[in-house]
Amino acid sequence: MKVSFGSRSKVASTTPIAGKPAQTEKQSPILSSRPMLHRSLLAAAVCVLLAASAGASPLLEAAESGDTKKVQELLTAHPDGVDIEDEEGETSLMEAAEEGHLEIIELLLKGGAHINHQDHAGETALMEAAQESKLECVKLLLRKGAALGILDADGLGVLQHTKDEAIAQLLRNRGAR
Repeated sequence: MKVSFGSRSKVASTTPIAGKPAQTEKQSPILSSRPMLHRSLLAAAVCVLLAASAGASPLLEAAESGDTKKVQELLTAHPDGVDIEDEEGETSLMEAAEEGHLEIIELLLKGGAHINHQDHAGETALMEAAQESKLECVKLLLRKGAALGILDADGLGVLQHTKDEAIAQLLRNRGAR
């Protein structure tokens, strides 16, 4: 089984190494001494497996479609899944920002979503909102602490992600270059 942690990958195996018996969950000193860590890792793994098997996370789909009630239910049932990524590295917050769903953005941020998460292209929720001319979303994300200085994989900042003059002016007023 391959397990990814950012840019690092490890291969998990239950095969004994150099004659030593394989560690089981009960033998693991890290997991047995930290039950909350164990539950968090298990919940995250379940979310990843569900997303992989279904093709998309239910939370991502609910955020994109604007289903506020479903987002709230999913956050309550699976709070560790708030930042699950799709195949492009986008999160529910990014989907909600792109679609202009203010109430869902609020819910996701209250649920612990990382406001400055970058997808595989280096884009953030603020960049997505600016690119799609979602002025109210841009304002909300800025009020909640979205960073202006982040550059995407092409070296472009949030100001270069918008063609909307009102958003561009707001970003310049806040110090975006």
